[in-house]
Amino acid sequence: MNVGDRIKVKKGDQTFEGILLPRSEVEDSDHITLKLDNGYNIGIAGGEIESMGTEEQLEVFPEVTLEKKEGLPEISMIATGGTIASRVDYRTGGVHMLMDPEEIFFTTPELAEIISLTKVVSPFRVGSESMSFNEYKVMAELAAEELNQGAQGVLITHGTDTLHYSSAALSFMLQNLKTPVCLVGAQRSPDRGSFDGALNLICAGYVSGYSRIGEVVIVMHGESSDKYCSVLRGTKVRKMHSTRRDTFTPINERPLARVWPSGTIEYTNTFRERGDSDVYADTAIEEKVAFLKAYPNSNPEILDFLVDKNYKGILFEATALGH
Repeated sequence: MNVGDRIKVKKGDQTFEGILLPRSEVEDSDHITLKLDNGYNIGIAGGEIESMGTEEQLEVFPEVTLEKKEGLPEISMIATGGTIASRVDYRTGGVHMLMDPEEIFFTTPELAEIISLTKVVSPFRVGSESMSFNEYKVMAELAAEELNQGAQGVLITHGTDTLHYSSAALSFMLQNLKTPVCLVGAQRSPDRGSFDGALNLICAGYVSGYSRIGEVVIVMHGESSDKYCSVLRGTKVRKMHSTRRDTFTPINERPLARVWPSGTIEYTNTFRERGDSDVYADTAIEEKVAFLKAYPNSNPEILDFLVDKNYKGILFEATALGH
């Protein structure tokens, strides 16, 4: 019996069936770990084990070749990392970003029937918490390059923690934009039954290829179920919850649109219309700007420090009306 085999484990009056996983390196050796058909893992101490045959080996994917499909909109993808482009490390149970960008078709095969993904570039693979102005500049320059070479839209896969920072930065950097640039992520990992990345990608595919929208947007779950996704303006959106699938919420406005996995798009706000244009990336940025938040017993010496360090601007999030 090997890792990857489908087995049945009987313990007491309960029976569990699933795929045998490697044990975590940090746990004891007196248990087995199963991946159930619903995507969740369980550990079982002892029990009567019955082998049911060999499944395909986990984490092994056949090579993928991108092919242009006639009749479908030609879309480019910029893969930067995050949960949506990750796989599970079964040694520790954690998630790590080792997925080749093309392997996204194995979590979302429907995408190949919606758009012609003609190019995938992965300039870096970092968690969104590690994004900096340098990464913003790279994403903006690549998006402009792809659009000016004929792509009908751009998909950017990205971690969710600072996704709204990146969408705002790209909104300001991509000048003269009249083509959709869709940032998309996932709150749950691909091995989970509640994985949300597939629906998010499907909806982002429809927005990038078929919508009338011509600006930077985030496309993520619009409610906790798998009913539809919201299309959110890049400068008017924020992540509001650590784990909810509908965590991204528009701020001070309605979503631009709702999009269903069938491809139906319902427009709910005004937006810049899609059109032809030469896009350029304005990546000049002042890095010596601080963001401060007011809190009880705040120490004003922080301002002295920033002034002494020659900061050019301070954004102060205060209390009361308007904040």
